[in-house]
Amino acid sequence: MELSWKADQAQPTASVVKLLIALDLIDRSGVPTGDELEGYFSTITEMVLDHARQSGIEMTAAEAHAQAVALFCQLVGAMVVSRAVAEADPGLSDEILTINRKQLRNR
Repeated sequence: MELSWKADQAQPTASVVKLLIALDLIDRSGVPTGDELEGYFSTITEMVLDHARQSGIEMTAAEAHAQAVALFCQLVGAMVVSRAVAEADPGLSDEILTINRKQLRNR
């Protein structure tokens, strides 16, 4: 699976939307292979580096990669937990997604 994103978006909200699109693609296509995950991590790493540059923050590629992996895992975890409780407690499901969306925007 190949992802193609424009990394020129300055708004953190746009980055969150891009990450959610990637997660939706993963959800629709099944469990990604290691190579596909590395592709996602590379794309997100570039987004993190671009955001750091635009914000005047110095960051190494290794630091950006670590953040990319953490961001991806946070999004996946939020979606898994949200879906797990969605039928029993739709309000909690929405709250989980809302809280994580806000946290990601504030990064």
